[in-house]
Amino acid sequence: MVGDLECHINGEWYCSEGTYWYTGSQCNSENGPCYTPSFEPDIWYSDPHPLLDLPENLDEGSDPGVQEDPGTPADSGMQTDLGKDVEEDANVQSDVQLQVDSATPADLPTDEGTDLSSPVDVPAQIDVTPPVDTTEPQSNAPWGDNLIVNGGAETQNMSGWTIIDDGGDGWTTSTGSYAGSHSVRTSYGPCLKAQTIDLLAAGFTEEELDNEPEVLVSEWFSEYYASGDIFKLRIELRDANDVELATWVQNGETAGGENYADDNWFELTHTITNYGPGLRKIYFEDGGQDGEYWSGHYGIRLDEASVILNPSTE
Repeated sequence: MVGDLECHINGEWYCSEGTYWYTGSQCNSENGPCYTPSFEPDIWYSDPHPLLDLPENLDEGSDPGVQEDPGTPADSGMQTDLGKDVEEDANVQSDVQLQVDSATPADLPTDEGTDLSSPVDVPAQIDVTPPVDTTEPQSNAPWGDNLIVNGGAETQNMSGWTIIDDGGDGWTTSTGSYAGSHSVRTSYGPCLKAQTIDLLAAGFTEEELDNEPEVLVSEWFSEYYASGDIFKLRIELRDANDVELATWVQNGETAGGENYADDNWFELTHTITNYGPGLRKIYFEDGGQDGEYWSGHYGIRLDEASVILNPSTE
């Protein structure tokens, strides 16, 4: 026997050297008390977080955990009491450690309705990319609106128009119309008026105009009393420098009898497409004169001039 006390655990002997240290059931306790661990050594060694770590090699006569006070007798009563306290603390800690190590998932507290013993499916990857907005931006363009100002003479004057020719007794407005309450009348001399529509100022964008929207033009005409009244209509699509991209022209004479019964209204209309990019302006010119050369306003009547843009369908 080496030292004051030896213990035999798992084939290894450990000596207390007069102090109280690790002992087992096979210890020779002739020279002092023995303390039996409350757990088996193999569990103790396999615990990844041991409460008490044994050194791999013990030098003969050394104390692995507590430094011996050379001035204190080995069999001191105070040391005996201390040894009992250490034994009790080790037993309590060992019991707690074993309870935690041996606990199963079913023994552990769980949230209500959650089974921690079952595997949880976790998505391999979560896509946090925001969705792409495929909605086309809102357009402020006046699609489908008549862009002509005072096309039906409901103001009872020529506002909105530039007078080019004012022959005979000139232009006038009067009752009797295709729509609304009024129309314009020509005289025995040439009468011409025009408007230029700035499409960018109207609310269209260059991109919208470069996509070649449909340009729908229209105006209603009627002779007054006898045949031979002259009518004229000219439409020009222009770029920013007033270069013509497309032109549509209609000139003619009425063919009614010498009465008012056949003074029916007829429409001149056309849709202009495939004129290429660059549209920025539309020039609208109309007019006519009386074929009988009577004084007053017996010439052609005009009503409901209109220019409408629709988005391209191509």
